[in-house]
Amino acid sequence: MQDAEFKALTDRAGFSLNAAEAADLKVRFEAAIKVIQPLRDIDLGEGDLAVAFSPEPEPNRDRP
Repeated sequence: MQDAEFKALTDRAGFSLNAAEAADLKVRFEAAIKVIQPLRDIDLGEGDLAVAFSPEPEPNRDRP
């Protein structure tokens, strides 16, 4: 990623970074993208498993 592209991202996010902060964050961002991108590339279909969260307790959960 070019420095100008990264600056546009940080500006859009509302960060005002000095040069050292921007350089440090860019290194960390690029490392994180290497981990995150493969997850974003997964093409899940309608029949694939999904995780759902319900804040309501399950009925009879504490019963044997």
